[in-house]
Amino acid sequence: MTKHQEVKTFRGGTEIRIYNTEIPNFKGEVALSLTKHLCNVPMEPDGEDSTGRQKFKTLSPPQVAERACEIAEALYLEFRARGWVVELPEPKLPKDE
Repeated sequence: MTKHQEVKTFRGGTEIRIYNTEIPNFKGEVALSLTKHLCNVPMEPDGEDSTGRQKFKTLSPPQVAERACEIAEALYLEFRARGWVVELPEPKLPKDE
């Protein structure tokens, strides 16, 4: 899970610090890497050409976005089910905040 903190800067302003409270373990990182290369081909079957070979059509941008989100959700749920998620402690704010 990604979270954020508002942290004071040295000039009296603030900045946002983004951090994760969970990350994939080694097996999860490998699965993510493979997914990047193998699972998001933006095409789908579209019949056959005149010689009987499979034709493909390019997915529309909304279809690609939907597919990517479905893959991300499936990976996250599978990683949690397999125990491939490492929980991290939240960073501590400086004492003056």
